[in-house]
Amino acid sequence: MKIFRRKKPQMSPVEKLIHKGDKNVERYKRRGIFKFLFVLNRSNKCLIEAKLLYVRAGNEAKSELNYQLAIKAYTKAVEICEVDSAETGECYEKIASCYLTYEPRQAIAYYKQASQIYASSGRYSTAGTLLEKCIQLCEQIDDYDIALDLCLIAERYYMEGNEKAFAFRIKSKIAGIYVVQHKYTDAKNLFENLVILSKQESTISIGFTDERHHCLW
Repeated sequence: MKIFRRKKPQMSPVEKLIHKGDKNVERYKRRGIFKFLFVLNRSNKCLIEAKLLYVRAGNEAKSELNYQLAIKAYTKAVEICEVDSAETGECYEKIASCYLTYEPRQAIAYYKQASQIYASSGRYSTAGTLLEKCIQLCEQIDDYDIALDLCLIAERYYMEGNEKAFAFRIKSKIAGIYVVQHKYTDAKNLFENLVILSKQESTISIGFTDERHHCLW
């Protein structure tokens, strides 16, 4: 009498990478004398290899448009990265890019987290650029209140990084949001202020390319 054994479902190449990363993490945990060592020694070879495997898995899953699996892999990488490290910021950015396709609010949240990490390490220009992505997403979903809050943060980052032209661009964006919110007086006052500032700063050029700006004159 033949006994038929149920075959285990085969893992995809991406799932194999994640599984291999999990094995490395488990190996590290078994070697640790105390549980708290898992928190402290993130430079351990097993964990470094695990991070590389998770990120590679995420990249491959993303290239295959399997965004949920990519998010799973990147999230595992975050769990063994140093808190607020550049690696963590990069993983948050990758997670955000996956959410872009189907859940923009989650993308906004992760881009914002990444921008905070970059700003804390002095990478103000990168932080501001990510927030501009968030602002565009907010405009797409008509959430102008959050867009305005993010504009103010982005402007501060650009000023911290001495990127005056970018900060002025954000001010122009704020004025455009004021128009959408029917705050015409605030918008007009801000644009008039920008015109004055642009005359004082020879490197700054204020262009009125957004159709929302023309309704003020």
